[in-house]
Amino acid sequence: MRLSVSLLSPYPIRESKWMITLLNTETGEISVATDVERYLWRRQKRMRKAFRLMRKLYKQRKISLLLITLTLPVDMDLRVVKGRFRRWRWNYRRRLERYGIKWYGDVWVLERGVNGGWHYHVVVAISRLDIRGRKMPHWIKADGWGYITRVEFVKR
Repeated sequence: MRLSVSLLSPYPIRESKWMITLLNTETGEISVATDVERYLWRRQKRMRKAFRLMRKLYKQRKISLLLITLTLPVDMDLRVVKGRFRRWRWNYRRRLERYGIKWYGDVWVLERGVNGGWHYHVVVAISRLDIRGRKMPHWIKADGWGYITRVEFVKR
């Protein structure tokens, strides 16, 4: 199983290109949807599916979940941010695999903070690690980002 889902939230959200009006013949209710609303609905549906899969495997203790926060400075362009994240993600995945940790998938969200700086929240599903009572291994830390990073295990 390999999955990767993103929840990208750039500001401002784009204008809709089309609108659809639907009529429920049984109730007579009219509903209106735009392409942006349908895009957001499909994205939320993918997120729910991904989290359902992760939750099931997590409860069976087959995977560990890492919550990683990657922060960037205020003056960085969105295209540069996306490129840096793509490279970091590829490098981090290879790094875990070098240490024998299988990468099952990830879910990430790109947000803009109050100060205008971009930051990512990433949940990574990896093969089960049992390090209770010990320090987090150095190779699991999200080095290579170049800015502020935080890694922690998801707890129940």
